[in-house]
Amino acid sequence: MRLIQSARLTPTEHSIWRAFLDEAVDPEYAAQYIWGRIHDHSGRPAEQVLEELKLDWKQVVKKVTQRDQVSLEAQALVEERDNSHCFMLDQKPLDTSRHIRFDHAWVIPPSLFDDRDMDSQVGVGLEYKSNQRLNSSCY
Repeated sequence: MRLIQSARLTPTEHSIWRAFLDEAVDPEYAAQYIWGRIHDHSGRPAEQVLEELKLDWKQVVKKVTQRDQVSLEAQALVEERDNSHCFMLDQKPLDTSRHIRFDHAWVIPPSLFDDRDMDSQVGVGLEYKSNQRLNSSCY
């Protein structure tokens, strides 16, 4: 945290990095990762490394939030698997004659597994393709 505090960043950037570290699933690991990137013997200033990390972060968010189409076959399988149960509301429709529209979405977009920018050594790779999750929410 001291590395980030001593970097010449805008107040907004300081807030972003503080939130990143405070809200990480594993704050210690996140801090070690940032420290390692800053001290990777490249000689780049901390501000430049943090800017690169911020751009990487934006790229990852963009990739995991893209909406991949869900085939009609997969939609039918999910509705059958979940017995027309809305996982978002944790309930079935009270009126069974009423049709509910499901919004089907991949938890992890399948296109992510074929993305050349993603590093399979970090945890996302073709071996995980069989574990893709598809869920539906209703509205």
